[in-house]
Order: sequence, then C-alpha cells, then structure tokens
Amino acid sequence: MGSVTVFFDDTFRRVIGITAGIFLLLMAVWYAANPFFFSTRRYLQLRTEVVRFIALVRDLNNAVVAGAGAGEVEQARSELHNAIDRIVNAAGKTGKYEVHSRDQAVLAVTRHDRQ
Repeated sequence: MGSVTVFFDDTFRRVIGITAGIFLLLMAVWYAANPFFFSTRRYLQLRTEVVRFIALVRDLNNAVVAGAGAGEVEQARSELHNAIDRIVNAAGKTGKYEVHSRDQAVLAVTRHDRQ
C-alpha cells in the first residue's frame, strides 16, 4: 500500500492540508469507535432480569459460604426459580420498559464490573 505525499508552497495551503488530514483521522477514529459509543440494548427487560438472576446467584453463594441454614438456602433457591420464570417471560420483548430505581442500581453495578 502506497502513501500519497502532497507539497504546498504557501502557508495557507499547508494549513488547509493539515486541517483536512486531521479531520480525516478524526473521522476514521469516530467511525471505528461508533459501535461502542452508540450501542443500544433492544431487550432491556431481559437484560435487567438476567442481572437480577446473577445477583441472586451471588447471594446464594454468599449464604452457603457463610454457613446459612437450610431455610435460607431453600428461600434463595425459590427466588432463583422465580427469576427464571421472569426471564422466560421477558425473552424476546422489545419496546419500552420502565427501569425502576433498584434496577438502575443493579445495572450500574454490572457496568462497573465490565470496566
């Protein structure tokens, strides 16, 4: 792949050429980063339910590690089964979904985990 070199004699054309080159570089970076900046989730309700499920799994593990009683473990198991039912109901649903304040907190934690 070859390169193109352009020489200008006067200062005004040099400034215009440099400005155009910087603009092209910025546009290339913007084009490459566009999927990361403007990624939108279509299945927000499903995403929220999956995040809740993961939080319940963490709670179950913490309860077992802490030596919780059988009643607490059974309650966590029941909550996990209910979460799976909610996930099945949320699957494939697009459209508007109101994210409640507790869901915002859970989603914020998962965004923090990804970084």
